[in-house]
Amino acid sequence: NSSTDATTYNIGMLEDWNTGAATAVVIADLFGNFITVTGNNVAPTITGAVTGQAINQSMTVSPFASVVITDPDVGASETLTITIDNAAKGAFTAASLAASGFSTADAGVTYTHAAGSPAAIQAALRALVFQPTPGRLAIGSSETATFTLSVSDGIDSPVLNNATTVVISGVNLAPTDLILSHSAVPETAPGNVLVGVLSSNDPNTGDVHTYTFDNTVTSDNALFGLVGNNLRFNVSGKLAV
Repeated sequence: NSSTDATTYNIGMLEDWNTGAATAVVIADLFGNFITVTGNNVAPTITGAVTGQAINQSMTVSPFASVVITDPDVGASETLTITIDNAAKGAFTAASLAASGFSTADAGVTYTHAAGSPAAIQAALRALVFQPTPGRLAIGSSETATFTLSVSDGIDSPVLNNATTVVISGVNLAPTDLILSHSAVPETAPGNVLVGVLSSNDPNTGDVHTYTFDNTVTSDNALFGLVGNNLRFNVSGKLAV
């Protein structure tokens, strides 16, 4: 003859197996029957990514402002890496990198953050500000920057998410500087002498510039003349007797 019996065990979670003292705990009943209980890690999750955030190349954007990082494991610690599909499209501002704790060691292709709680990693991620490369795009054209997030708890394989994208439009940007090639001439120089050549720093590659005098500030402009981008003295005869 044979018989069967059943024993019910109520197992209490007295250890944090994912981060604590042991990866497995052995318990026994009063009859010496042993049971091994092992911890079960749960991978982190990434939600809230926004696709198609539209800006122009003179603007900035916080591309991860609504991203949520979660991990149900008690005491979970995550590392985070951000990869942009082409670093030439732009970069995170220096101020936001300093504030968030992210850094790059490969000229802006990837950005990494040291291990922290899911809440801390999420806050750091949301603090990043992306700035497109000025003048990269022709006026009227556009391109999309795609960001891939990789979150790892050090146990499971990293969780990837590439849903965050920013659509950048090319617009005209004002010149940033006016340059005069030379600003001094000898006092014995003849009249109508060339003072120097004007040029401009302009984020929009290939822009053509014209130059005029601003007569609202000074009346000395009458002493000069402009021919194209050449600045000349507008006097006859020598500058000095």
